[in-house]
Amino acid sequence: MDYQSLYKSRILNQFEPLIHKTLQRMTIPQRHINYEDYAQELRMKLLTIEDSFDGKALGGDRIRFVAYAGKGLYWYLVTLLRKEQKKQEVSFDEVERAVDFDMPIENSRIELVIFLEEVRRRLDREEYELFLMLSDETLTVTEIARRYGVGRKTIYQRKNKIVDKINDLKTLLL
Repeated sequence: MDYQSLYKSRILNQFEPLIHKTLQRMTIPQRHINYEDYAQELRMKLLTIEDSFDGKALGGDRIRFVAYAGKGLYWYLVTLLRKEQKKQEVSFDEVERAVDFDMPIENSRIELVIFLEEVRRRLDREEYELFLMLSDETLTVTEIARRYGVGRKTIYQRKNKIVDKINDLKTLLL
């Protein structure tokens, strides 16, 4: 192992708590579906922040580096979350509108069954269950969040992950 790799490894070990604190600051719990992905993104960003720092992160400038890196990691995570939120998504209202209600019931049901089979194939059991709950007009996001023991924001993030997986299926309903 060369000196540079060893140094980067020490940086990651020393400042790992800063990564988790940044995620906590953005109210992303450890049980969040994308927690480890976000943590890994922040680890890579930490190394680029350290490269641009004008002092010694492991030396006498440690306190200054923590402040500098903390701010950089925070804004990088904000950018990641904004990008994720901006992804084009199909809403479950669109699915409902896409079904042609003027069509004879049999054709409409067949298309809906094909759609649901493909959704079930692409999603794991928990995602499919959440998909069905979100499709149920009698349940609010708050009620669903309570059932899962998570916040509303988490439900929206999980919904976005589901939407990413099934977004191209809306053509089955048109």
